[in-house]
Amino acid sequence: MKTVKIVVLLFFFMALIGRLLCEKELIRYRLEGSNCWIFSVSFHPDGKILAVGCWDNSISVWEKCKNRWNHSQILIGHNGPVASVVFSPDGKMIASGSWDNTIILWKKEETTWKIIQKLTLHKDTVKCVAFSPDGKILGSCSRDGAVMLWKKDGEKWGRFLFVKGNGCSVNSLAFSPDGLSFAYGSNDRTVSLWKKSETDTWEYVKKLEGHTSFVLSVVFSHDGKILASGSFDKTVILWGEECGILKGYTRPVNAIVFSFDDSMLISCSDEKEITIWEKKGKKWKLFTDLAGHDNRVTSVAFNPKDNTFASGSYDKTVIVWGNYMYLQKCAQSKNLSKLDENEKDSTSILKNVVLKNDFF
Repeated sequence: MKTVKIVVLLFFFMALIGRLLCEKELIRYRLEGSNCWIFSVSFHPDGKILAVGCWDNSISVWEKCKNRWNHSQILIGHNGPVASVVFSPDGKMIASGSWDNTIILWKKEETTWKIIQKLTLHKDTVKCVAFSPDGKILGSCSRDGAVMLWKKDGEKWGRFLFVKGNGCSVNSLAFSPDGLSFAYGSNDRTVSLWKKSETDTWEYVKKLEGHTSFVLSVVFSHDGKILASGSFDKTVILWGEECGILKGYTRPVNAIVFSFDDSMLISCSDEKEITIWEKKGKKWKLFTDLAGHDNRVTSVAFNPKDNTFASGSYDKTVIVWGNYMYLQKCAQSKNLSKLDENEKDSTSILKNVVLKNDFF
């Protein structure tokens, strides 16, 4: 009997050590140059530059050189915390949205990022900025309830679409991969869909209803078949093909992002952990939770070049995690994965939703 207990304890001890080693290996870099809360992270298209939106009104720019991330520049221009940062698809610009109600467009001149324009039409915090896939349109949404689309007119960017909304804060906006539609999530607990018409104008399509609290994040899968939304109600809803609800969170879901092959969905929340879901056939199952931060995690972003991903947190750090495919290696050794064939499916079918198997 004692021998059996010793074997069992040894097994659990080895499994714990294996898991810790896997997680240690997964944390490739911990970037600690910012001495304040982190709100947003974004990778440059070449994967070698990382922009970080901070509570102290600045944007920290990190550059990868010889397998190290170096703090290269601090961008000063906002008069309030930077809620959202994003690179343009060609990598030539950074757009940032702030609590100071403005959007700043930055362009790299030689080795320094400089302000080229400030957009000032929002009346409250700019919660999110996002470029269309071709980089010709910039979308923004705000606590003032408005959604705006901007495009370049000559040398300057100007607003060409204004969606007033119903007064509720709009927290997140995303374009579809083909650039022909966009979605935004709001404090009215809905996701709104817009589509580009044949006459090259943008038209409202519908509201997606299913969340029971504020929608904090929206993102399209790279094949455009799924729209995911994360909410203060502690769930992620998948809309479109294979619609369903991902449950199990104990805190609000702040940000979500698909891996580039759409096989995994990575999310972060106030739980201090990164939660990863894996697609198994037509269902999504809880894959694992990654611990590494000491406070709420506010943002996640994928590196388009090497499948690593980054997360920003209120613990004042950014973690660049290892190649997500390494997770599958760890899973094969049974050290990291939470999947269990006998475990109840983590995706519950979404009921009473005015949406079948497509968006439009």
